[in-house]
Amino acid sequence: MVKELCFEGITLKAFDEQYRSAINDFDLNERQQIYSSLPKEVIDDAINDADRIANVAINDKNEVVGFFVLHRYYQHEGYDTPENVVYIRSLSINEKYQGFGYGTKIMMSLP
Repeated sequence: MVKELCFEGITLKAFDEQYRSAINDFDLNERQQIYSSLPKEVIDDAINDADRIANVAINDKNEVVGFFVLHRYYQHEGYDTPENVVYIRSLSINEKYQGFGYGTKIMMSLP
């Protein structure tokens, strides 16, 4: 997989421990947490699973604005799951950076 992707003022990178404090400070409102987990709740599972790759989105001011996990071979209970797919999971934009188009840009950049 690509280790780094830069576009429109955003850099997507595989998670590295240098970003842990930014991930721990991530905010999502209560309603958003219904649909997406806080990064600090899923980061360790992603690090410890060879089928998951945690990623951060960094803006042009070097601030971590987003997070998501790419998950291969994800088996969702009750659904047939194709083998050769990669799922985007736990995609979120830190609440203080929402409204600037980061989420849309991230989704549009991923194949």
